[in-house]
Amino acid sequence: MLSRALTSIQRQIWTDYEVVIVNCSDKPLESSIEGSPLGPKAKYVRIRPESCEAVAWNAGFALASGQWIAFLQDGGSYYPHHLSTLIQAARDSRHPIVYAGMERIEGAFQNDTFSIETGALPCAPL
Repeated sequence: MLSRALTSIQRQIWTDYEVVIVNCSDKPLESSIEGSPLGPKAKYVRIRPESCEAVAWNAGFALASGQWIAFLQDGGSYYPHHLSTLIQAARDSRHPIVYAGMERIEGAFQNDTFSIETGALPCAPL
């Protein structure tokens, strides 16, 4: 699942980014990161598996050095224009924070291919 997220980052139109990977699982990810095209650009930290999401976010913030921060879970992916759209929206509006909606797609991975089972569904707001 991490490789899917890293691939979607690599395909971004906006290329001025850094990658910070925070591992709060009990399985090591070093080999997955090193085998990724983004591996050399990635900063990596491993925290205790029982740590909550806020601890992982704070660990990522501590390693990040960019002006903007975007979050992506290991099973997620971005459309290629995601970062460029958010950066442009932030610059045009002069807001210090911007966010985008998301699309939830039901399906399953089989042999490195994602098969859509029920189509795209809008994600309910939190």
